[in-house]
Amino acid sequence: MKVLFINRSRNYGGFSVEELFQTIQVELEKKGVSVLNYEYDNNKPVKSNVDKILNYDVNVFHITSSLPNLIRYLDKNKTVFTVHDINRYLFNLKGIRKMAYKWYYLQPLKKLKYITCISNTVKEDLVKYLNIMPSRIRVIYNCYRDSYSEIKKDFNIEEPRILHIGTKPWKNLDRLVIAIKDLNVKLVVIGKLNHVHNDLLKSNNIKYENYSNLTYDEITKQYEMADIVSFISLYEGFGMPIIEAQSLGKALLTSNVSSMPEVSGDGAILINPYEVNSIKEGLLLLINSASTRERLYEKGKINIKRFDPTMIGEEYFSLYQEMIN
Repeated sequence: MKVLFINRSRNYGGFSVEELFQTIQVELEKKGVSVLNYEYDNNKPVKSNVDKILNYDVNVFHITSSLPNLIRYLDKNKTVFTVHDINRYLFNLKGIRKMAYKWYYLQPLKKLKYITCISNTVKEDLVKYLNIMPSRIRVIYNCYRDSYSEIKKDFNIEEPRILHIGTKPWKNLDRLVIAIKDLNVKLVVIGKLNHVHNDLLKSNNIKYENYSNLTYDEITKQYEMADIVSFISLYEGFGMPIIEAQSLGKALLTSNVSSMPEVSGDGAILINPYEVNSIKEGLLLLINSASTRERLYEKGKINIKRFDPTMIGEEYFSLYQEMIN
Protein backbone atom coordinates (compact mmCIF):
# COMPACT_ATOMS: atom_id res chain seq x y z
CA MET A 1 0.00 0.00 0.00
CA LYS A 2 1.30 3.44 -0.99
CA VAL A 3 -0.08 6.67 0.49
CA LEU A 4 0.78 10.26 -0.37
CA PHE A 5 0.42 12.83 2.40
CA ILE A 6 -0.31 16.19 0.76
CA ASN A 7 0.79 18.84 3.25
CA ARG A 8 0.66 22.61 3.54
CA SER A 9 3.78 24.60 2.82
CA ARG A 10 5.82 25.23 5.95
CA ASN A 11 6.32 28.78 4.68
CA TYR A 12 2.56 29.41 4.83
CA GLY A 13 1.51 28.18 8.22
CA GLY A 14 2.33 24.48 8.03
CA PHE A 15 3.86 23.02 11.17
CA SER A 16 1.62 21.56 13.87
CA VAL A 17 -0.52 19.36 11.63
CA GLU A 18 2.51 18.19 9.68
CA GLU A 19 4.30 17.24 12.91
CA LEU A 20 1.21 15.27 13.92
CA PHE A 21 1.09 13.35 10.67
CA GLN A 22 4.80 12.56 10.93
CA THR A 23 3.90 10.64 14.10
CA ILE A 24 1.07 8.88 12.25
CA GLN A 25 3.44 8.10 9.37
CA VAL A 26 5.77 6.25 11.74
CA GLU A 27 2.88 4.08 12.91
CA LEU A 28 1.72 3.36 9.34
CA GLU A 29 5.20 2.38 8.26
CA LYS A 30 5.31 -0.15 11.11
CA LYS A 31 2.37 -1.82 9.32
CA GLY A 32 4.18 -1.90 5.99
CA VAL A 33 2.59 1.19 4.44
CA SER A 34 4.83 3.22 2.17
CA VAL A 35 4.13 6.87 3.02
CA LEU A 36 5.35 9.64 0.74
CA ASN A 37 5.05 13.38 1.38
CA TYR A 38 4.29 16.28 -0.95
CA GLU A 39 4.60 19.87 0.29
CA TYR A 40 2.26 22.23 -1.51
CA ASP A 41 4.06 25.08 -3.29
CA ASN A 42 2.10 28.30 -2.76
CA ASN A 43 4.34 30.12 -5.21
CA LYS A 44 3.07 28.02 -8.12
CA PRO A 45 -0.41 27.66 -9.66
CA VAL A 46 -2.77 24.95 -8.48
CA LYS A 47 -2.39 23.10 -11.79
CA SER A 48 1.38 22.92 -11.38
CA ASN A 49 0.95 21.33 -7.96
CA VAL A 50 -1.72 18.97 -9.25
CA ASP A 51 0.49 17.80 -12.13
CA LYS A 52 3.24 16.90 -9.68
CA ILE A 53 0.83 15.15 -7.33
CA LEU A 54 -0.64 13.03 -10.12
CA ASN A 55 2.85 11.82 -11.02
CA TYR A 56 2.96 9.87 -7.77
CA ASP A 57 2.03 6.21 -8.20
CA VAL A 58 0.05 5.69 -5.00
CA ASN A 59 -3.16 4.01 -3.85
CA VAL A 60 -4.37 6.88 -1.68
CA PHE A 61 -4.06 10.66 -1.77
CA HIS A 62 -4.44 12.02 1.75
CA ILE A 63 -4.82 15.81 2.02
CA THR A 64 -3.81 16.32 5.63
CA SER A 65 -5.02 19.91 6.04
CA SER A 66 -6.22 23.17 4.49
CA LEU A 67 -5.91 22.43 0.77
CA PRO A 68 -9.48 21.83 -0.43
CA ASN A 69 -8.69 23.60 -3.70
CA LEU A 70 -7.06 20.32 -4.81
CA ILE A 71 -10.18 18.22 -4.44
CA ARG A 72 -11.60 19.16 -7.84
CA TYR A 73 -8.59 17.61 -9.58
CA LEU A 74 -8.15 14.33 -7.71
CA ASP A 75 -9.97 11.00 -8.01
CA LYS A 76 -12.71 11.12 -5.36
CA ASN A 77 -12.48 7.34 -4.87
CA LYS A 78 -8.83 7.44 -3.83
CA THR A 79 -8.72 10.78 -2.00
CA VAL A 80 -9.34 11.43 1.70
CA PHE A 81 -9.38 14.88 3.26
CA THR A 82 -8.85 15.58 6.97
CA VAL A 83 -10.85 18.55 8.28
CA HIS A 84 -9.45 20.10 11.47
CA ASP A 85 -12.06 22.85 11.79
CA ILE A 86 -14.00 25.42 9.78
CA ASN A 87 -13.10 28.29 12.12
CA ARG A 88 -12.37 30.79 9.40
CA TYR A 89 -15.79 30.30 7.83
CA LEU A 90 -17.60 30.41 11.16
CA PHE A 91 -15.80 33.31 12.84
CA ASN A 92 -13.54 35.33 10.55
CA LEU A 93 -15.53 36.06 7.39
CA LYS A 94 -18.73 37.95 6.63
CA GLY A 95 -20.92 38.80 3.66
CA ILE A 96 -19.70 38.13 0.13
CA ARG A 97 -16.28 36.97 1.31
CA LYS A 98 -17.90 34.32 3.47
CA MET A 99 -20.07 33.12 0.58
CA ALA A 100 -17.09 33.00 -1.79
CA TYR A 101 -14.99 31.11 0.73
CA LYS A 102 -17.73 28.54 1.23
CA TRP A 103 -18.15 28.02 -2.52
CA TYR A 104 -14.44 27.76 -3.37
CA TYR A 105 -12.95 26.10 -0.29
CA LEU A 106 -15.71 24.19 1.48
CA GLN A 107 -18.23 23.06 -1.13
CA PRO A 108 -15.66 20.77 -2.85
CA LEU A 109 -15.71 18.59 0.27
CA LYS A 110 -19.17 17.40 -0.77
CA LYS A 111 -17.61 15.67 -3.80
CA LEU A 112 -15.56 13.30 -1.67
CA LYS A 113 -16.55 9.84 -0.54
CA TYR A 114 -14.02 9.89 2.28
CA ILE A 115 -13.66 12.67 4.83
CA THR A 116 -12.07 12.43 8.25
CA CYS A 117 -12.36 15.00 11.00
CA ILE A 118 -10.70 15.23 14.38
CA SER A 119 -13.73 15.43 16.67
CA ASN A 120 -17.46 14.94 16.74
CA THR A 121 -17.78 18.72 17.05
CA VAL A 122 -16.20 19.21 13.62
CA LYS A 123 -18.37 16.45 12.16
CA GLU A 124 -21.49 18.18 13.44
CA ASP A 125 -20.31 21.46 11.87
CA LEU A 126 -19.77 19.80 8.50
CA VAL A 127 -23.24 18.30 8.58
CA LYS A 128 -24.92 21.49 9.83
CA TYR A 129 -23.21 24.13 7.69
CA LEU A 130 -22.26 22.18 4.55
CA ASN A 131 -24.98 19.50 4.47
CA ILE A 132 -22.42 16.73 4.04
CA MET A 133 -23.84 13.27 4.56
CA PRO A 134 -22.77 11.93 8.00
CA SER A 135 -22.01 8.53 6.48
CA ARG A 136 -19.14 10.09 4.49
CA ILE A 137 -17.46 11.51 7.58
CA ARG A 138 -15.30 9.45 9.90
CA VAL A 139 -14.06 10.81 13.21
CA ILE A 140 -10.40 9.94 13.79
CA TYR A 141 -8.92 11.80 16.72
CA ASN A 142 -5.52 13.45 16.72
CA CYS A 143 -2.80 11.60 18.59
CA TYR A 144 -0.22 12.97 20.96
CA ARG A 145 3.36 13.01 19.74
CA ASP A 146 5.17 9.82 20.65
CA SER A 147 8.10 11.86 21.98
CA TYR A 148 5.96 13.36 24.76
CA SER A 149 6.42 11.80 28.17
CA GLU A 150 5.54 12.90 31.66
CA ILE A 151 7.93 15.27 33.45
CA LYS A 152 7.37 15.40 37.20
CA LYS A 153 7.67 18.90 38.67
CA ASP A 154 6.77 20.25 42.10
CA PHE A 155 3.81 22.60 41.83
CA ASN A 156 4.85 26.18 42.59
CA ILE A 157 2.14 27.17 45.04
CA GLU A 158 3.73 30.59 45.72
CA GLU A 159 3.72 31.79 42.09
CA PRO A 160 2.25 29.22 39.71
CA ARG A 161 3.39 29.41 36.11
CA ILE A 162 0.33 29.47 33.80
CA LEU A 163 1.00 28.50 30.19
CA HIS A 164 -1.59 29.88 27.75
CA ILE A 165 -1.55 28.63 24.16
CA GLY A 166 -2.67 30.95 21.36
CA THR A 167 -3.48 34.65 20.89
CA LYS A 168 -6.15 34.65 18.18
CA PRO A 169 -9.50 36.13 19.23
CA TRP A 170 -11.16 32.81 20.01
CA LYS A 171 -8.22 31.77 22.25
CA ASN A 172 -9.75 34.06 24.90
CA LEU A 173 -6.56 35.59 26.29
CA ASP A 174 -8.33 38.86 27.21
CA ARG A 175 -10.64 37.22 29.73
CA LEU A 176 -7.78 35.19 31.20
CA VAL A 177 -5.79 38.38 31.85
CA ILE A 178 -8.71 39.95 33.71
CA ALA A 179 -9.27 36.73 35.68
CA ILE A 180 -5.68 36.64 37.02
CA LYS A 181 -5.18 40.36 37.69
CA ASP A 182 -5.44 39.86 41.49
CA LEU A 183 -3.58 36.54 41.59
CA ASN A 184 0.12 36.05 42.29
CA VAL A 185 0.93 34.08 39.14
CA LYS A 186 3.31 34.22 36.18
CA LEU A 187 1.56 34.10 32.79
CA VAL A 188 3.41 32.63 29.83
CA VAL A 189 1.77 33.28 26.47
CA ILE A 190 2.67 31.36 23.31
CA GLY A 191 1.73 33.42 20.26
CA LYS A 192 2.18 36.91 18.92
CA LEU A 193 0.65 39.61 21.11
CA ASN A 194 -1.10 42.62 19.56
CA HIS A 195 -1.16 46.12 21.03
CA VAL A 196 -4.52 45.45 22.75
CA HIS A 197 -3.04 42.42 24.54
CA ASN A 198 0.04 44.39 25.56
CA ASP A 199 -2.01 47.28 26.92
CA LEU A 200 -4.26 44.90 28.85
CA LEU A 201 -1.34 43.03 30.38
CA LYS A 202 0.41 46.22 31.45
CA SER A 203 -2.69 48.02 32.75
CA ASN A 204 -3.50 45.02 34.95
CA ASN A 205 0.10 44.66 36.20
CA ILE A 206 0.37 41.07 34.99
CA LYS A 207 3.74 39.35 35.36
CA TYR A 208 4.19 37.65 32.01
CA GLU A 209 6.50 36.21 29.41
CA ASN A 210 5.70 36.04 25.71
CA TYR A 211 7.12 33.74 23.03
CA SER A 212 6.30 33.17 19.38
CA ASN A 213 7.73 31.17 16.48
CA LEU A 214 9.07 28.55 18.87
CA THR A 215 10.51 25.27 17.72
CA TYR A 216 8.92 21.98 18.72
CA ASP A 217 11.57 21.46 21.43
CA GLU A 218 11.11 25.00 22.75
CA ILE A 219 7.34 24.54 23.07
CA THR A 220 7.91 21.24 24.87
CA LYS A 221 10.21 23.00 27.32
CA GLN A 222 7.51 25.57 28.10
CA TYR A 223 5.07 22.75 28.85
CA GLU A 224 7.59 21.14 31.16
CA MET A 225 8.13 24.36 33.15
CA ALA A 226 4.40 25.08 33.48
CA ASP A 227 2.35 24.44 36.60
CA ILE A 228 -1.01 24.99 34.86
CA VAL A 229 -1.94 24.84 31.18
CA SER A 230 -4.70 27.27 30.14
CA PHE A 231 -6.69 26.36 27.06
CA ILE A 232 -9.94 28.28 27.48
CA SER A 233 -10.94 28.83 23.86
CA LEU A 234 -14.40 29.83 22.69
CA TYR A 235 -14.24 27.19 19.94
CA GLU A 236 -11.83 24.42 18.92
CA GLY A 237 -11.97 21.64 16.37
CA PHE A 238 -9.89 19.52 18.73
CA GLY A 239 -7.32 21.27 20.93
CA MET A 240 -3.91 19.61 20.82
CA PRO A 241 -2.70 21.43 23.97
CA ILE A 242 -5.27 19.41 25.93
CA ILE A 243 -3.69 16.05 25.24
CA GLU A 244 -0.19 17.51 25.22
CA ALA A 245 -0.76 18.84 28.75
CA GLN A 246 -2.22 15.53 29.92
CA SER A 247 0.56 13.47 28.38
CA LEU A 248 3.07 15.62 30.28
CA GLY A 249 1.15 15.36 33.55
CA LYS A 250 0.08 19.01 33.82
CA ALA A 251 -2.87 20.57 35.63
CA LEU A 252 -5.30 21.61 32.90
CA LEU A 253 -7.94 24.32 32.65
CA THR A 254 -10.15 24.21 29.57
CA SER A 255 -13.59 25.24 28.31
CA ASN A 256 -16.94 23.51 28.71
CA VAL A 257 -17.93 24.26 25.09
CA SER A 258 -17.23 22.92 21.60
CA SER A 259 -14.87 19.93 21.37
CA MET A 260 -12.96 20.57 24.59
CA PRO A 261 -15.05 18.44 26.98
CA GLU A 262 -15.02 15.67 24.38
CA VAL A 263 -11.23 15.70 24.18
CA SER A 264 -10.31 16.39 27.81
CA GLY A 265 -12.59 13.78 29.33
CA ASP A 266 -12.43 13.87 33.14
CA GLY A 267 -8.84 15.10 33.18
CA ALA A 268 -9.41 18.88 33.36
CA ILE A 269 -11.23 21.63 35.20
CA LEU A 270 -13.96 22.80 32.82
CA ILE A 271 -14.96 26.47 32.95
CA ASN A 272 -17.36 28.78 31.14
CA PRO A 273 -14.98 30.67 28.81
CA TYR A 274 -17.36 33.62 28.55
CA GLU A 275 -17.33 34.32 32.31
CA VAL A 276 -14.25 35.79 33.97
CA ASN A 277 -15.35 34.58 37.41
CA SER A 278 -15.62 31.01 36.15
CA ILE A 279 -12.07 31.18 34.80
CA LYS A 280 -10.77 32.63 38.07
CA GLU A 281 -12.57 30.04 40.20
CA GLY A 282 -11.14 27.23 38.09
CA LEU A 283 -7.62 28.57 38.48
CA LEU A 284 -8.01 29.01 42.23
CA LEU A 285 -9.21 25.42 42.56
CA LEU A 286 -6.12 24.17 40.72
CA ILE A 287 -3.80 26.40 42.72
CA ASN A 288 -5.23 25.68 46.18
CA SER A 289 -6.23 22.02 45.98
CA ALA A 290 -3.45 19.45 45.70
CA SER A 291 -6.03 16.66 45.83
CA THR A 292 -7.82 18.14 42.79
CA ARG A 293 -4.56 18.32 40.86
CA GLU A 294 -3.74 14.73 41.74
CA ARG A 295 -7.23 13.54 40.72
CA LEU A 296 -6.97 15.31 37.37
CA TYR A 297 -3.49 13.91 36.86
CA GLU A 298 -4.78 10.34 37.29
CA LYS A 299 -7.82 10.96 35.10
CA GLY A 300 -5.63 12.57 32.44
CA LYS A 301 -3.37 9.52 32.28
CA ILE A 302 -6.43 7.39 31.57
CA ASN A 303 -7.90 9.85 29.06
CA ILE A 304 -4.84 10.13 26.79
CA LYS A 305 -4.96 6.41 26.09
CA ARG A 306 -7.72 7.31 23.61
CA PHE A 307 -5.15 9.27 21.60
CA ASP A 308 -2.35 6.72 21.51
CA PRO A 309 -0.38 7.04 18.23
CA THR A 310 -0.48 3.31 17.53
CA MET A 311 -4.26 3.21 17.87
CA ILE A 312 -4.79 6.30 15.69
CA GLY A 313 -2.42 4.89 13.08
CA GLU A 314 -4.48 1.70 13.03
CA GLU A 315 -7.65 3.70 12.33
CA TYR A 316 -6.08 5.41 9.33
CA PHE A 317 -4.70 2.08 8.11
CA SER A 318 -8.21 0.55 8.26
CA LEU A 319 -9.62 3.51 6.32
CA TYR A 320 -7.00 3.18 3.58
CA GLN A 321 -7.72 -0.53 3.26
CA GLU A 322 -11.43 0.23 2.90
CA MET A 323 -10.70 2.80 0.18
CA ILE A 324 -8.50 0.44 -1.78
CA ASN A 325 -10.90 -2.47 -1.53
